[in-house]
Amino acid sequence: MSLQSSVNIDMAFGVIGEVFLDGGLRATPAIIVSGSAANNIIGRAFTVSNGGDSSGDAITAAAGGTGVFGGILANPKEYTTSGTTAGGTLAATITLPNYTVGTLVNATAGIVITLAGAADVGYWVEFVQATGVLNAIAAGATVTAGSTIIKGARIERYDVSSGLAVMSLNTVTAT
Repeated sequence: MSLQSSVNIDMAFGVIGEVFLDGGLRATPAIIVSGSAANNIIGRAFTVSNGGDSSGDAITAAAGGTGVFGGILANPKEYTTSGTTAGGTLAATITLPNYTVGTLVNATAGIVITLAGAADVGYWVEFVQATGVLNAIAAGATVTAGSTIIKGARIERYDVSSGLAVMSLNTVTAT
């Protein structure tokens, strides 16, 4: 074993789906049921297909979609997973199987997300309807075809070419 010969200057940043900034927080539990469980990834946008009702029916949500925005799948440390097919039962994963009860954050001062493209502080956030993947667009820009803008969401910290950023959410949802 050799001794450490270098020291990184930059500290590692963030865990996808973790609340990052102190402030108000609103979250809703929902049963995750997507057309493809491969899209049930922590840090993606989910829409709700029902809001629950007086009969006690649970709220269900799917990655992406065109319904009411339910929130960002969050809190990666609260889920029990079974690994991956390729890596075995102990492999790390942020993909959840269908019928998992997940936490959807729909209002927070800041949550760590991953972006498919570039973003600057102040950019708005949209999600791809087919997968829930998050993307940032300049404030006032036209929403990308096949995507939905998350009203009240914006990049709060870290200009990025792609990768991790902090997004605030101040949305009103039906849940």
